[in-house]
Amino acid sequence: MGTVGLHVAALRFVFVRLLKRRELKEELPTPKRHRRLPTVLSPDEVRRLIAGAKNLYHRTMLMTLYGTGLRRSELLQLKVSDIDSQRMVLRVERGKGGHGREVPLSASLLAALRAYYRWMRPQTYLFPGTQDGWRTDRPLTSKVVWEAVRFAAHAAGIDRRVSPHTLRHSYATHLLEAGADLRTIQVLLGHADLTHTTVYLHLSPRHLQAVPNPLEQLQVPTPVVVHRSRLLRKPARREPSRRGGGRYPPRAGRPLRRATSVVERAAAIGAPRHCALPDCGPRRTRRRLRRVRPSGHLL
Repeated sequence: MGTVGLHVAALRFVFVRLLKRRELKEELPTPKRHRRLPTVLSPDEVRRLIAGAKNLYHRTMLMTLYGTGLRRSELLQLKVSDIDSQRMVLRVERGKGGHGREVPLSASLLAALRAYYRWMRPQTYLFPGTQDGWRTDRPLTSKVVWEAVRFAAHAAGIDRRVSPHTLRHSYATHLLEAGADLRTIQVLLGHADLTHTTVYLHLSPRHLQAVPNPLEQLQVPTPVVVHRSRLLRKPARREPSRRGGGRYPPRAGRPLRRATSVVERAAAIGAPRHCALPDCGPRRTRRRLRRVRPSGHLL
């Protein structure tokens, strides 16, 4: 929310909640938000992103984000007891809005989590944080997740802006391309409204390319010769000629235009540039003539 929206929300709270003047709620317009399509990585880019992780800690973190579609806040609060290897599900206790859900757990992610557990030995939280440079049994900070994603994106050579939420968008888009329906994706992502899930229809190339293009249905005849208009490009500036006789050198194969002035006629026959006539010599330096007083002048 921007600054204007924050001020409007504060005024609406004052008039509606404190002053009990609910009729003024309609008089406070809410600024429009420009919605942008989220960034989605291809499966090859996701593979390079996970392979470019700094260590096993970051690698498991990135695999969990992409393999389950969790939000960053949900990853920070993930506990060891939330992993159910018998039912192959991962339980999210406190999701967005306080709602819980279950996400299927893949076999490759379970193997990576087991290798990570044997190395880290976490107690309560699956990804414990640090305090004073030492590992403690406390939730991880979001800064560490951001640094893990940025380091992996730089190592993978991905120039686009990649965030932890980008892996969530990529997870949903790849599910849609694999044939999953919108209702299933809504449940897996924990969306309260289905309209929040329909944005991935604009990100799936398979669904966009399945729509027939109306231009392909037209029988447009192709002429033998197509008239081309002028490009209307600005001409490039020519380099000045090093030889005397003109500002620009003459074009090859094109006769010189007729000189109209004495200077141009002198330049055309090869005379020095400072000379107006062909028979003149080099330029003489100008000297100041001293003013001579007449001899009969009396002081």
